[in-house]
Amino acid sequence: MPTKTPKTIAMLAVLALAAVTACSEADTPASPLQPERNADQVSIDQGVWGDVWFWQGDFMPGTPTGTVTPVAREIVIHELTAQADVTMDRDDPRFIAEIGTPEVARATSGADGFFQVALPPGRYSVFAVEGGGFYANGSDGAGNIQPVTVVSGEVAGVLVNIDYLSTW
Repeated sequence: MPTKTPKTIAMLAVLALAAVTACSEADTPASPLQPERNADQVSIDQGVWGDVWFWQGDFMPGTPTGTVTPVAREIVIHELTAQADVTMDRDDPRFIAEIGTPEVARATSGADGFFQVALPPGRYSVFAVEGGGFYANGSDGAGNIQPVTVVSGEVAGVLVNIDYLSTW
């Protein structure tokens, strides 16, 4: 059996998380454990709005016992970022140590998890500052991390799920 390097293990961990959470906002199954979205707070005409939720506990099918809590976090938006553009944290591969694409904007979600950022049209990646690094768990299947597309005159919604303390 081939030996797996720390980088390979880190990439597998990110891909596994991405596979579990790669559903679009419309595909995310409703759950009584999930908070309400904050779409009614959007006050920008173009850019990205979102909610940041912290998942902790057991979410296995049957009788999930975990909690999903809106949280305040710093949100960092970069130009569209692929898996190959990041360096995983060597000590904790759940987190990204470095992002190799240009940063575009920062925002902070409130205690209700809501954030918004005015942005020009384009494709971006959304990261939460977490654990001394960055966290993102979604992928578009082409290797792009937590992607969001801003179209002229529209506001795109994103759900940032911080779920490294959950069991699926």
